[in-house]
Amino acid sequence: MSEFSGDVSSALLRRAREISSLLSGVAEHHPYWPAAHYLAQALELLFERWNADLAEEELDELLWHLDKARDALQRLKAGE
Repeated sequence: MSEFSGDVSSALLRRAREISSLLSGVAEHHPYWPAAHYLAQALELLFERWNADLAEEELDELLWHLDKARDALQRLKAGE
């Protein structure tokens, strides 16, 4: 895997963590919260491993977060 600037990948991870932190202060009953939460978790995982390969377990975790985000978006689409 090609090396991506450590400063940039660290900055991306910091921003993803900031988003997660901000989301923790948002009411969980907001209709967009679940999708935003799971997408932020997926971004954190990607940026944590930016300069390394993802292990199969990490890929499974990433897919789980994305599936949960998709489920949340499907509920929004269905008007639930």
